[in-house]
Amino acid sequence: MCFGLVTYNIAFFHLNKSKIPAEDMVESSKSGDFAQHGGTAKEVLRTLPSKGKIKVPKTVSWDSTDKNPSAWLGNEMQHEAFDTLYAMEDSVKDTGDTLLQKDWERLKSADHFLYMNHQDEAINSLFNPYESPYDAFLIYMNVLSDFELKVQERNETRGINKKL
Repeated sequence: MCFGLVTYNIAFFHLNKSKIPAEDMVESSKSGDFAQHGGTAKEVLRTLPSKGKIKVPKTVSWDSTDKNPSAWLGNEMQHEAFDTLYAMEDSVKDTGDTLLQKDWERLKSADHFLYMNHQDEAINSLFNPYESPYDAFLIYMNVLSDFELKVQERNETRGINKKL
């Protein structure tokens, strides 16, 4: 779920190695915009030669001392929400609808899954907009249900009949 940050950090490292002036690097890192250096982080990475492979056998996380994804996928509610979301992936892509695909990206935000975490009440009480992890789960699943209907409607108008 944090791949974008990894991409950004790798691109930032490569840009730094490529002798781009420091003031450009600072400005680029503040804005999160690599346009002045060739586009997005993904686009910049495509222009750079590979230095090798990195093996990451387990999911890593910034959260907790264990550095594992349990804050996002540590209980049944989180797993059900995650599985339901990713079961729609192909159908969302099939829509060809950029607005639905942007909504899809927003639904993948790690925050949604973090709000369903009931292991660390201290973190949840600081910034969770929901009364409880269970409320977060119910609301998220209702949103997914509505989103699924929109995806199905869009695909039906395109002649694609996939059951999600």
